[in-house]
Amino acid sequence: MSDGRQEILELAKVQHPENTVECPLCKTGLKARNLVRHYDRQHKGQPVPTKQEGNEERKPTAPQPNAPQPAAPSRPSRARSEIQPCTELLALAGPRLYRNNMFRVLGLQVSSSASEVRKREKRMEMERKLGLDSSSTTINALELDPEPESEVRARAVERMSEPVARFLDEFFWVWPLAGSGTLDGPIAALERGDLTAAMKAWRGVDKGSEAGAVAQRNLAVIHHLRALDAELAIVEGDDGEIDRRALKADWKSALQLWFDASLSEDLWARSRERVRELNDQVLTTGFVRRVRESLPLALVSINVQLALDAAERGDASSVARQMALMSEMPFGQECNEQALQAAIKPIRDRIKTYIEAAKGRWTAKPPTGNEAVRDLHAQASKQLAVVDALLSAGHPARSGLHDMVAEAMLGGQIAYLQKTAAWDESISLLVLAKETAAGAVTRNNLQENIDVLQRERDLGNDWYSPGYWDLPEETVEAVEVLHGELKAGNLAKTIKGLIENHAAHESGGPLLRCLAHALSLHGIQQFNEGYAQYDPGGGMLEGLLDKLRGLSETQLHIALSTYPSPTDYSVPKCLNCGRKDYTSWNNFTFKDIELFWCIICQEKYESSVAKAKAQFKPIIVRAYEYVQLADELDPNESGIVRNLGNIKGMLVDFGARPSSTKRLRKSLGMNSKRKAKASRPATTRPGSVTDAVSKGTGSKSHAALIGALVGLLAFAVSFFIPVEGTPLTVIQWLSSQVAEFLELPEFPSSTNQNVNFGVQAAIFLAFWMLGAGIGMLFRRAPEPGTASDGEGGGA
Repeated sequence: MSDGRQEILELAKVQHPENTVECPLCKTGLKARNLVRHYDRQHKGQPVPTKQEGNEERKPTAPQPNAPQPAAPSRPSRARSEIQPCTELLALAGPRLYRNNMFRVLGLQVSSSASEVRKREKRMEMERKLGLDSSSTTINALELDPEPESEVRARAVERMSEPVARFLDEFFWVWPLAGSGTLDGPIAALERGDLTAAMKAWRGVDKGSEAGAVAQRNLAVIHHLRALDAELAIVEGDDGEIDRRALKADWKSALQLWFDASLSEDLWARSRERVRELNDQVLTTGFVRRVRESLPLALVSINVQLALDAAERGDASSVARQMALMSEMPFGQECNEQALQAAIKPIRDRIKTYIEAAKGRWTAKPPTGNEAVRDLHAQASKQLAVVDALLSAGHPARSGLHDMVAEAMLGGQIAYLQKTAAWDESISLLVLAKETAAGAVTRNNLQENIDVLQRERDLGNDWYSPGYWDLPEETVEAVEVLHGELKAGNLAKTIKGLIENHAAHESGGPLLRCLAHALSLHGIQQFNEGYAQYDPGGGMLEGLLDKLRGLSETQLHIALSTYPSPTDYSVPKCLNCGRKDYTSWNNFTFKDIELFWCIICQEKYESSVAKAKAQFKPIIVRAYEYVQLADELDPNESGIVRNLGNIKGMLVDFGARPSSTKRLRKSLGMNSKRKAKASRPATTRPGSVTDAVSKGTGSKSHAALIGALVGLLAFAVSFFIPVEGTPLTVIQWLSSQVAEFLELPEFPSSTNQNVNFGVQAAIFLAFWMLGAGIGMLFRRAPEPGTASDGEGGGA
């Protein structure tokens, strides 16, 4: 035989790291990845028995994580992945692990029986009532300060009769070295209050023996107890006398000693023996295996809980200290990760609860969804701050929780926006969501939504406005039906419903915004439909290109390289009609191609353009009226102002005249923007005031003279004041104002001078009649029994 480390190494190599194998020296079942470390700690230097001495040759096996691995017949073992976690141990593990320990609360050894403890407690209670000193011995070096209250002690006595609770509390308390329950030297030192002597005695025990394993475990308990007592003092604000260097040393020693104890077969053999001594059907050797499997996670969970508590109270230094301790723990990163995931699970559950509650709020009442989103952000931010303290940036669990909250906020914002069109508030909500998100994909998605909302906000003109959802419920329901019609494209029906059923033009407020929105959309819809049919030139230019495309390459080259010239006797064929008998032509560029056609084609094209413009002009005017009316109802609204400016530019381009909304108001059944004129009744009643506009005298001849003078003056002035290149502009403008005031149809424009002269004469007659009417207004004819003057009013 020789040093067996190489044989152990070879044995570990041929196995999958997660396979359970037996140590060839002590028959302990453990994972192959831990075999070499186990040998170095327990059997360093010892030779490995050969095959003839009892070991069967081992062959490499494939990993079978879901099935037991083969082992020696005398001690069947199970893969650690099959062992269920010890939920009782994981529930017990926490910062108050030792303060709640029944043996520390009662000051007892682990060998004390439940009946003895009850008798002792009764005796101590009697001695306290009589004012006598206690005759019972306690482990003074580890006693609690302040002394536990009677209720706490009573609960500890009750737990003495609970087999699982007793076993676990024993496991985290000091054991006698001999294991017989007799008082040994270190325990006696503890009862005297001499912790230093007890620890010195334990350190002196041979580590390779069973007593040495117990001594190392006892030292782990002491260092762990002192570290947790100091941590709780920090939490309670009583940390003035705590030596931070000693605290760090206690943590380092406790964790390393517990790690060594978890690998000690002597320790677990002692634990199984204790289970047999307790002789309770609840406690089995399988329970001991579960404790062994869960011990690393339970110990790490204590530090995670300390970090979690520190994060919740905003103690960043304590969080950093605990996370640094975890990074140095010997249990491995996998165990740390498992503990962290278990710690944040309640946080994840709380966040999910917040999200579901917020969804319920914005689903039930979308107009106030912004409040639900902001409340969700406030609630979740506190939980996410704790997660951020525990998990590093980029950790999948951390990013997942952040993105889950951000995506929920996006859903709430959408529900809110659909019912309010509150662009600025919605953008603010998305900015909050983006600040919350952690994943690049989620952040980019939110930014895209922000960009879309900013563009929509700049477009302006929305159906909703402040106060909309404060309207009476029946009004909101009816108007929402109209909103559905608007979304379906039934703009005329929407406008009619708002005017007839809700008198939006009179009630004002949110309904006025709805009407303005519908009118603006209707005007734009009319313009777009008309523009889609607008075809200047009747497709002549496109037809010309089609003809050129039908030519061969040679013909096309000749056609595009030969142009008519005033100096040439002959001219090429017209590219459009093919004529050669033309005497004039027109050169032009279309789609960056230099072209020409004869004057006949040019005149035909101009005629077609004029016809298309004439057809499109009234459509532009009508669309302008709708948008102008929307602007009158909802002035300074950016979307309407922009649309109005665009259509007005088209009016100028097409030579159309912007008109007022008087006729449109009348056709829609709305009150005229201009105040109604007072009318003078044909007869008056005694004692009433006539509807005279003003006082004055006159006659019919005077009225005719005034009309003639006004007509001649306007006619003359129009010839001497040229406006925009024609002397007819002023008189035409004046006539259009009269025509609009009297609600007469507009005269069509014409380039024919004879028609213009006829129109001029008609304008003169119109002004003559207007002047006569003005003269009649200045004529006063008081009648008997009536007032001679007064202010305008109803009859």
